[in-house]
Amino acid sequence: LDDGGSSQFSSMFRDLKSDDVGRQLTALTELSEYLSFSSEEALISFPMETFIPILVRLLENPGLDEMAAQVMLLCCRCLHSVVDILPPTARIITAAGGLP
Repeated sequence: LDDGGSSQFSSMFRDLKSDDVGRQLTALTELSEYLSFSSEEALISFPMETFIPILVRLLENPGLDEMAAQVMLLCCRCLHSVVDILPPTARIITAAGGLP
């Protein structure tokens, strides 16, 4: 994540990899909001290859509580936004194991 101006992404990525579900939820909420207001041009600098695998991993780790459900919902929203804005990113999701 050394893209210029990526400290926001670095912080989000660090929180997504955390074992603290609260930090994950905060990062996913920020990421979901960022992606929902993004355009194709804005996503050119977004580190897809870094974020998509972690989103897929979080989706594959279902918990049994409300926070786990929130994590899964926000991961789905983020992945949907990325594919909606840049359809070719579906290949990254597939490569990360996002499709059975």
